[in-house]
Parts: sequence; structure tokens; C-alpha cells
Amino acid sequence: MTESRTDALMAHASEVLRNAPEPGWDRISDKVIRALRSTSATGWPLNAHASEGPRLGTVSVSDHVLRAHLAAEIRSRHHCSPSIIEFFVDGHEIRSLRIELAAPYGVDLAELSDRVRFTVVDVVHMILGNMEPPVTAESVHIAMTDIVEDLPAEQNIKSRSEH
Repeated sequence: MTESRTDALMAHASEVLRNAPEPGWDRISDKVIRALRSTSATGWPLNAHASEGPRLGTVSVSDHVLRAHLAAEIRSRHHCSPSIIEFFVDGHEIRSLRIELAAPYGVDLAELSDRVRFTVVDVVHMILGNMEPPVTAESVHIAMTDIVEDLPAEQNIKSRSEH
């Protein structure tokens, strides 16, 4: 086969695979569509990049999903509680984040901020994959907004995304 014929064959195969329905989608599509239509909070789609495994490409993940994972990981790994998790995006790519925290009295706030920064980078990378430019510790801004004697078990996280 010539190079151009091979390219045409690969392009055709890619198109067929891209347009093929996801296995099992027909069984769950009605339920998924009903769930999406009944949600009261709309979200902003963030690009998630698959760079390993059998499937490469980009899918969208709601900012609510990332925010919920970040809040849960911050609470479980560190003795603090996020009150605001704010994303600054360019289109559908995160460029930076701002996290407001409540921390208990007596904690080394600089050390806690650094640990939370690295947790945020880990979680963003785990959920969204490899981004260009990548989210780094320098693009995560931490603000300590409250010092408390005891942290509540669960707080509502205010969500803001700037596009």
C-alpha cells in the first residue's frame, strides 16, 4: 500500500470508530438523559485528557465533579475545611485555582497551605489528566479565611468558576 492509501484507510477507520455507539449506551441512555435533565445546578465543562490506556482524547468533566473531589480530598488529608473553591478557566481548560480554607487554631498555616497546594495539583491531575499548560503549585492560590477552635464535619462549598 502507498503511504497516501494507508493514511486514507486509517482516517476512515478512525471515523468509523469515533462514530460507533458506546457499548451498552442504549441500555442506560434514557436514565442518564433523565438524570441530566433533572439536575438543578448547571456546571461548566472542563476538559479531561486521557493520555494513557486504550482510549486517548478529551472528554468533559463538570466543574462540580472536580470541586467535590477537591473538597473531599482536602478534608480527608488535612485538618482544614475549604469554604470556596474557585476555578479560573480559559475556555474549558483550568489555568489557576483559588481555595479559601478554615483551619484550626495553632496549625502552621504556611505548611498547611503548601500541603493543600500539592493535594490540589494531585487531584486535578488525577481527574483531568495532563493539561497544557499543567496546573502547578504556583497556579494554586490558598487563602486562610477563618481560624476556628473546632472544624465542622461537613460544610457546603461555594462554587465559582470564571470563564
